[in-house]
Amino acid sequence: GEEAFREVFREVFLGGEERILLVAEWLKKMQDQGVVFAIVTAGISAVVLRALTAVPEWLPFFNSSRIWDTSQSRHTVNSVAGSKALILRDICPEAKRILLVDDSLCRDAPPPWVLRGASVETMMDLPYEGPGLTEDLLKTLEEAVMR
Repeated sequence: GEEAFREVFREVFLGGEERILLVAEWLKKMQDQGVVFAIVTAGISAVVLRALTAVPEWLPFFNSSRIWDTSQSRHTVNSVAGSKALILRDICPEAKRILLVDDSLCRDAPPPWVLRGASVETMMDLPYEGPGLTEDLLKTLEEAVMR
């Protein structure tokens, strides 16, 4: 049921309460400095939103209007990460700066023309299907965001 999903998702997929709180504090700190967050998944956006409801600590940072999936792209490119970059620009057309953070960038880097055309930068320091955002990676990400 719902409670079992919540427990497994929080413990197994998100790394437990301590990591959830670490990321929530970081999200709040960044939001207080004007950073806006979005999620673009190669999966299904509704599944991501459902999962986020099991993490009320993170939900305030990811409005449903900023959770998209690549099937919603209006651009056809031969790169999932390229589609994500273009969708991020569509979600935030007036953003002065967009940083795409994705663990699959080491396997599917967006074409340079996509990054230039959408004015999107990437951060490639995440290991593919690794532990996710650790305390050290959050520090690195914060430095990249605040540049």
